[in-house]
Amino acid sequence: MKLNAKATYTHDKEYYNEIYSQLDQYFSKHNTWKSWKRWKPFLCLFLIVFAAVKLYVRPESKTPYIYIAASLFAIFASNSISSWLYLRKCWKWKTFGSEVTIEFLENKVTYTDIYSETLFSWGLIERYLVTPKGLFLFPEKKRLFYIPDSSLVPLEAKSLIIEAVQASLDQRVSAKVGCR
Repeated sequence: MKLNAKATYTHDKEYYNEIYSQLDQYFSKHNTWKSWKRWKPFLCLFLIVFAAVKLYVRPESKTPYIYIAASLFAIFASNSISSWLYLRKCWKWKTFGSEVTIEFLENKVTYTDIYSETLFSWGLIERYLVTPKGLFLFPEKKRLFYIPDSSLVPLEAKSLIIEAVQASLDQRVSAKVGCR
């Protein structure tokens, strides 16, 4: 089947909330973070109280910085604060509020935003992640594209994109094996 799909969406608050929630669901399912997640508020509260008590009882201690660091870690470890900081950082980006178009063709992908147009082949994508509400494409480390299902045209494009990425990954693996 010939691949000709398009995704158009806007970088807004709902988009970044969806990215964060999808990544959070993925990591809570596939990592040991899930077991720590429910204990995290208690651990944070314990670290804050411990640091405050230690500083109050022994302020002349030679290592108050350890307790200050522990309380700062506890504060920034909470979900609400870290997600708020992440989303606030996203809102400061120059592309916030802009419309993005990603066009998926048989042998290339075109990413267009208000500042640039990027053209790359399927071979650039190192891995992908399918979520209930969308699809993550990872072209390199520390970079990702999130495509919400609601933005894809036609509706069956998600499965076609997954097939194209998987075919590219399989081709890359077979080329590495053939080189030996």
